[in-house]
Amino acid sequence: MYHYIALHMLHRKRSKKNGDTLTLELERTPDILLELGKKKQKQLLVEFAAETDELENNAMEKMSKKNLDIMVANDITVPGAGFGTDTNVAKLVFTDGTVQTLAMMDKEQLGNIILDNVKRILSSEGKK
Repeated sequence: MYHYIALHMLHRKRSKKNGDTLTLELERTPDILLELGKKKQKQLLVEFAAETDELENNAMEKMSKKNLDIMVANDITVPGAGFGTDTNVAKLVFTDGTVQTLAMMDKEQLGNIILDNVKRILSSEGKK
């Protein structure tokens, strides 16, 4: 998944019959985590991804490509999870291939679980 920024927006009115149209030109932005992963020394890198399918496969691919320590793959296909809600469903994927599947929970609880895993990794690898 890439991130984009708007370059230009062109608003054109076609006709009353067809309604208004909007043209949006996008430019891909740099992948900051990819660049950080290339230069990584003692840092711990975590990425969040909104996924619709193949959560684990996509997460593993991104982790390898970006040299990440944890991928938080959010399953946005589940009703009540993802954007515009207070709850989420996620899988935490780690560099050793371990996958922690989490049930639907509020986002604060998910954040605490992520932080607990960051602390565990930092403690075990001496990255403090």
